[in-house]
Amino acid sequence: MAIAAVAVIGLAGGGWYLTSGRYTNLPSVGDMPVSQAEQTLHQAGFTPKLGSSVIDNNVAKGDVVSTSPSGRALPGATVVLTISLGPRMITIPPVAGLASVAAADAKLRAAGLTVAAAPKGIGVTGTVVLNQVAGTDPAAGTSWPQNQPVYVEVVAGLALPTLTGQSIDTIQGWAGQNHVNIQQTTVQSSQPQGIIVSQSPAPGTPVAPGSTVDVSVSQGPPQVQFQNVAGMQFQQAKQYLESLGFQVVGKQVFFGQRVDSTSPSGQAPQGSTITVYYGI
Repeated sequence: MAIAAVAVIGLAGGGWYLTSGRYTNLPSVGDMPVSQAEQTLHQAGFTPKLGSSVIDNNVAKGDVVSTSPSGRALPGATVVLTISLGPRMITIPPVAGLASVAAADAKLRAAGLTVAAAPKGIGVTGTVVLNQVAGTDPAAGTSWPQNQPVYVEVVAGLALPTLTGQSIDTIQGWAGQNHVNIQQTTVQSSQPQGIIVSQSPAPGTPVAPGSTVDVSVSQGPPQVQFQNVAGMQFQQAKQYLESLGFQVVGKQVFFGQRVDSTSPSGQAPQGSTITVYYGI
């Protein structure tokens, strides 16, 4: 009986070894770049081999989709890697001018694309027709991954131009023509008086009729006072005025070097030019 028991145990153990005992776990290499997956399999004692490539919306291009065998294999076995070609690429069809966002959504989905849950408002130049379908982001004709969302663009207002550097009077005229309100704040700046130095929102932002745009308008550089330099030698007067940050232009009216007058006199905008007349 003992011999029989040993025989049964031996048969059972041999069967286990033949069916599963001689197999070992394969390392998980799914979603790994090919080079990393090959290195991982080599280190585990397996022989990697590149197999077919397939389109896969969920695995990045060049990464491993699956292996054959998977899970367990004989030590030293060849493991075939299936590689992702990346997601399916679809050319985005044109939707500009369609009657509604729903119609644009339907056309994009019919092409096999994923559509963003909400449309994207954009600004346009020229006539504004609010909520009109203007196109897509990315643009029509773009080859786009099937699993990435495409936004339907709708007109949300006028594309706000760059206002900085322009005269507030000019921009007030533009705002009136386009039914936009301008809220202005006066600030000190090196820019000339009446020039816009900042704006909110930023250029390109959609601005619907009736919206308000905030601008900061220069009140001009601060005035700097200076003493009367009449009677000084020109070079002395020039050095004094330049020390206050002015630019100096000398105009000799006679043969001497003494200063007769300045233009302007008494005070001038910071950094401005002062003309010094000398020669008496």
